[in-house]
Amino acid sequence: MTTKKPKPTTPKRILIFGASGTGKNWFGERLSKKSRIKFYDTDDLAWIKRFTVRRDYKEKCDMLKKICKKDKWMIATGATTYVSCAEKRADLIIILEAGFLRKSYRIIQRHFQKNASGEEYSPSNPLKLVYANYLDYRKGGKGRIYFDGLMKKYPGKVRVFGQGEKRRFLEAWGR
Repeated sequence: MTTKKPKPTTPKRILIFGASGTGKNWFGERLSKKSRIKFYDTDDLAWIKRFTVRRDYKEKCDMLKKICKKDKWMIATGATTYVSCAEKRADLIIILEAGFLRKSYRIIQRHFQKNASGEEYSPSNPLKLVYANYLDYRKGGKGRIYFDGLMKKYPGKVRVFGQGEKRRFLEAWGR
């Protein structure tokens, strides 16, 4: 007698973490389309007028808590200070990794593309953003320490994806 292996449950609440330039929005938007799970970007919570007028900390925390109470969601964030409700409720936490040069190139490229198109974009100097990214996500940096802590706290639901893993995960979704 053979018994069928139970099919793994499909996550309904997905938290996507990553530094600037790792492809959080690219990945989240594509996964959202495939999964039909609503996608949220914490940049939309952090700003009243995108990259111009900051939202009050308590207000953005309350907005995120409201999203986290929903049955299904996909949240992309680089933030670490107010996302604990999402960490706790997530069925899957994905940490996106990219090499320093790749992230730096994307940050600078995005800056020039957004400026050329007139689209609202972070007022930060891209080189300052590259440097802050380096400090946060190098070995011993705040971001790296935070992600290491997540992996220890939630070992069964944290996965780290590089470029190839992102694409393979998208291809395999729903099979």
